Amino acid sequence: MDNIITNIERGSTSIDDGMVSLTDFLYDASFKHFGKTRRQTNKATQMPRNTTNNEWFNVDCRRKKTVFLDARRIYKRNPDDVNKVYLLNCRSEFCKTKRKAKRLFYANEKKLLCDLSTNEPKKFWKKVNKYRKRNNGVADTISLEEFVRHFQGVLNSPHTDNEYADISVNGINIDELDSPITETEVQKVIRAMKCNKSPGMDKLPAELFIDTEIIISPYLVRLFNVIFDCGVYPTSMVSLVLIRFQSRKGRQIECVKL
Repeated sequence: MDNIITNIERGSTSIDDGMVSLTDFLYDASFKHFGKTRRQTNKATQMPRNTTNNEWFNVDCRRKKTVFLDARRIYKRNPDDVNKVYLLNCRSEFCKTKRKAKRLFYANEKKLLCDLSTNEPKKFWKKVNKYRKRNNGVADTISLEEFVRHFQGVLNSPHTDNEYADISVNGINIDELDSPITETEVQKVIRAMKCNKSPGMDKLPAELFIDTEIIISPYLVRLFNVIFDCGVYPTSMVSLVLIRFQSRKGRQIECVKL
């Protein structure tokens, strides 16, 4: 790590390349202590959505689900092409059966609501309120492109506030802002980090900096002062990920990198 920082200080390595090398080095070191290796499951063997808790999940759905689970077990024991095709066919039949059961269930529900609205209004409103509470999530009213365009305009729009237009910054000198970054400041920020939080785009957890505060602080001070002196910020420091999601379960999550 000392060689990486030294190369950045000497100018033999650009700040962007140096940050990439430093991030990779820290990630490899932290993965040995904090990382976890997970086995990636083939999509063909994943259980389709919708469980037996749904009202429309009838006997045919249970039967097709049993066949699908048996096919998945066979494929896991012997993952050849024949068993894979059989698994995919069973999965397709299971999904078709679910769609058919759902369609019939809601068709009968609509017919029942029509009858209740005429004969038993009290039961009708009770059933309507049940569906109303279930489907009271916020509807999508903005596209992903409009969402990105809005924040790009917010982040890159010119300053239009004229309240301070006549104030000149010439001659203003704030020693605390112009002085080099100290190790005490870096350690103070590290101690303010919280554990068990998701890492950023660099994939470095806060535990790495907290547990190695005394060791890593001098290197971070050198790096930050180089960036401060040259006034060039690494691309990784000005990149972000905006995630748009709904609070209701089942909504699609979309993310975009800026």
